[in-house]
Amino acid sequence: MSLQQISLSILYADICDSVRLYEKVGDAEAHRLAGYCMRLLVEITGRHGGTVIRTQGDGVMSTFPTAVSACDAAHEMQDAHVSGPVFIKVGFNHGAVIPDAGDVYGDAVNLAARVIGLARAGEILTTQETVQKLSPEQRVSARMLDRTTVKGKSKPVNIYALVDDADTQATVFSTVWAPGQGGGRSQALGLEYRGRKLNLEGLKPPMFMGRGDQCQLVVESEFASRMHAFIESKKDYFVLTDQSTNGTYLVSAEGERMYLKRESVRLPGSGVISLGIRPEADDDNLVRFRIGGNQLEDE
Repeated sequence: MSLQQISLSILYADICDSVRLYEKVGDAEAHRLAGYCMRLLVEITGRHGGTVIRTQGDGVMSTFPTAVSACDAAHEMQDAHVSGPVFIKVGFNHGAVIPDAGDVYGDAVNLAARVIGLARAGEILTTQETVQKLSPEQRVSARMLDRTTVKGKSKPVNIYALVDDADTQATVFSTVWAPGQGGGRSQALGLEYRGRKLNLEGLKPPMFMGRGDQCQLVVESEFASRMHAFIESKKDYFVLTDQSTNGTYLVSAEGERMYLKRESVRLPGSGVISLGIRPEADDDNLVRFRIGGNQLEDE
């Protein structure tokens, strides 16, 4: 007997960077937090009419009858983790699948797995075809994020981020500039934002910047995402990574510039970071930084 295809939304929700979580809070507490997170993801799936296909490692794979119900579940999952200390990423896709023995198979499943692989902490990603199946209210929050090639697909796939209501600014695009590769070998980083000064050593775990209260450096800009970007240390240098909708601008003290869109770059010795908007257009929300040497002292 041949198996028949049906249309479902396939959703993946994964805990982000569980290794760092264990390092930060210890084995017992991390195990408790991860277990609670997994139970919560399962409960939310059920509340929105979904079916858990399996729990795997630090994540859950579920199916939903409609893209609307999957989207509602994805937002509730992220809202439940917005204050940390556990952060998750969510990706889903709607399409034809073949159900068999409690599992689902097909191209739509493979694409959903690709989508979650592109997501970062705090994000909900989906495909353009799935966005078209959302309700008008849900589609308002959809922002074109990237075009990516997928194995088995002849054309690139458009990936969309579903952002919260406050993240509705249009995406700003820019030329990509080559950055300086400077930067000292000191494991000390000084940051300043609106008179607030932070001197950081080591940066383990990464330090997040964004509009959300869970960030170590809260940037009160309408262009900033809740968890917009983060800085982490790599032995003898620091790396800035963008994970936002609007991108991140970096300008070195020498005037070299770069626009990051879900990319990473080694920080030069000093300069400014602007979240979501060109630095010259919003100098009130610039983050100054300096590596090594004379750090930025608290007033």
